[in-house]
This record gives sequence, structure tokens and C-alpha cells, in this order.
Amino acid sequence: DTCGAAENDAPWTHAGPATYNDFTVPANMTSAGAIQASVLAGGNKYPSRWLVGFANGGVWSTPASNISSDLPAWNPRLDGQPVNCYSISALAVSAFDPDVVFAGCGGSTSSEEGDDWNVVNDGNWGGVMVSSDAGLTWKMTSFPPNHFVTGIVAVDAQTTIVSTRSSLYDPNDGGVWKSTGDEWQKTLPYPAFGLAYDAKGSKRIFAALALESRTVFMSGDLGTNW
Repeated sequence: DTCGAAENDAPWTHAGPATYNDFTVPANMTSAGAIQASVLAGGNKYPSRWLVGFANGGVWSTPASNISSDLPAWNPRLDGQPVNCYSISALAVSAFDPDVVFAGCGGSTSSEEGDDWNVVNDGNWGGVMVSSDAGLTWKMTSFPPNHFVTGIVAVDAQTTIVSTRSSLYDPNDGGVWKSTGDEWQKTLPYPAFGLAYDAKGSKRIFAALALESRTVFMSGDLGTNW
């Protein structure tokens, strides 16, 4: 598909948040780092609520209204929440309910020296978080901590697939995980850059592997077999 801005020859406009030029941002936004993920959540209930995940700043969202020509009001959504990670590497809206949003933790890319894990809580770091109100409040899921999450696909209320590139203690300990309720199982034991879901009535999931061959694997049963 052709991007609307290019098709209509319309200029791109800044929608915030930012730490450059003449835009005014909250004081605690200056160290948020690069945006690593963004989604449009909420469906008809919360139209045009954008969520963005930062390398060092957690999840921020716009109000439940359309983005206008003026800067929308961006608000931090992890402050005071029962979560243990502010380095966001993946965001995903569920295929079954636009109010349900997942956020995955990953190393910060704000350093020229590579991934900075921003470890907290004595190694019980990160994981996958979930929101049931389009990003307003969050809690941790039962996904194993200490993994660099690169992709999330939420198929239904019981099935979520997560790809990881590595773990905190082993750079080769990546893979693709599948949940059935609160239980998680690694179904593909190779580091992965991300996931794609064919949501048009099929059960196909694609995983881009972080191997030298840059292989793409496909599952025809929602991530159980590859």
C-alpha cells in the first residue's frame, strides 16, 4: 500500500513526544531515549490512542482522541505501575480485543556501545507486560524474565506468541515462546528478530530468525510447530 502522505503529497508533521527542536516536552522525558515501538490501540472505544515504547522511558500514550495539528498530550503510563522494566522493545495490540495491549522489554539502543539491559531488581528483569484498558494501566504477565523481547502476537484470550533475541545471561538464548493461559513453552529454539501474524482466518505465524542465514520460519498452527 502507498503511504497516504506520499500519495497526497502532504507534508509529515511532528506528533511528539520529542527531545529536539523547539517542542516543549516534560522534564522527565529528556532521557527517554529512542522510540523502539509504536501501536494504535483502543479501537472504537478509544479512537486514535497512540502508544509508543522508549528505550529508556517506558510506555507513553496520547489521550483517547484524534491527533490534531497541534502536539497531542503525551503521558507516561508505567509510573507507579507494578512493573519492573522501562526499556520497551515491542508493543502489540491483541487480535481479539483492541483494549488489550502487550509490551515487551528489551535492551536500550541509546548507547553506541550496544545493548544496555538496564537491569533492576537483582536480575529479575523485564519480561512481558499487559494492559486491558488500551494502555492506561499495566501489570506483568507470567512470561519468563530476563529475555530481550523482539515481537509479540496476541491471537486470543489464551494464546500469545513472543519472540526473543537473547537473554540477559546468554546472548544465544533466544527463541519463540507460546502461551496457553499462564503457561509458556519455547517452541522454536533460535534467536528471532520479530513475528508476523496472518490474521485473515488462518493460523500462520512467521518468525524472522537472528541467524547468519536470516531465515524465516513459518508455523501453521499458531506457533506450536515450525
